[in-house]
Parts: sequence; structure tokens; C-alpha cells
Amino acid sequence: MANTPSEEVEYSHIKRLRDVHWIAPTTIFGALLCGILFALANHVFNSTLSGHPVPSYHLSVVGTQVSRQELNIVAGTTFAAIIKLCLGLALSTSYAQLFWHATAGRQTKLIALDALGAVTTNALHLFRIPIWLRYPLLLLVALLTW
Repeated sequence: MANTPSEEVEYSHIKRLRDVHWIAPTTIFGALLCGILFALANHVFNSTLSGHPVPSYHLSVVGTQVSRQELNIVAGTTFAAIIKLCLGLALSTSYAQLFWHATAGRQTKLIALDALGAVTTNALHLFRIPIWLRYPLLLLVALLTW
């Protein structure tokens, strides 16, 4: 039975995506680079604040009076959240790549696959010691993620 034109287009699209091998490394490197750059920006921001007295004036932001110190705290917290997001993306993408590489073509029990796949969202899977003895590199990346 012949494929319809829409099925052929869908198949060629899926085939092209399967052939793309640069998405994961680019995501890992890009997220790591962004995390490092935001960490440096946070350091520079905090260095500019160090040793200076906090101004006593208030600013009007969206109709609300906000002190300069509150804005500094918001900026520092925002930097920290973006850094955590970028590094978490790099680590979780790395873990996914290592997971598929480590388990491909290897006989692995379903309970082990479940624990290996869910450890980045459920820390209780870290206590399944026999599984981690077979996959020490995955354990290291999972620990770094947590």
C-alpha cells in the first residue's frame, strides 16, 4: 500500500530530525556557557555593590515605592535563578545523553531503566545502590544535578 503525500512529508521530517546529531551537544554547551556568563555577571554585579553604603532613597516601580536594596536583592536572586536554570539544563541534557548511550544495546531490567530514567526528578532512586554500581558515570551526573 502506497503512502499518502502527507505521510511521506511527515516521514521525511522525522528522518531529518533523526539525522540531526548536533542538537544535544549544542544545548549542553550553550546552556553551560550561558550559566558561566551569568555567574560572571552576578560576580561583577556583586563586586560593584561591595563596600558601598546602601542608598536611602526609594524608587517608584509600577506605582510602588521600592528601596535600592530591594532592587539589588531582586537582581541577585534573578541571576541565581537563571544560573540554576542554565546549569540544570546542561546537566539534565547530559544525563539524558549518557542514559541512552549507557543503556543502548545492553540488557537492563525494567526496574533499573525506571530508576535510571527518573533519578533527575526523584532523589529516592539514588538509594538503589546495585543499579549505580553498573552505571557510575550516570550516578555522578545525577548527584551533580541534585
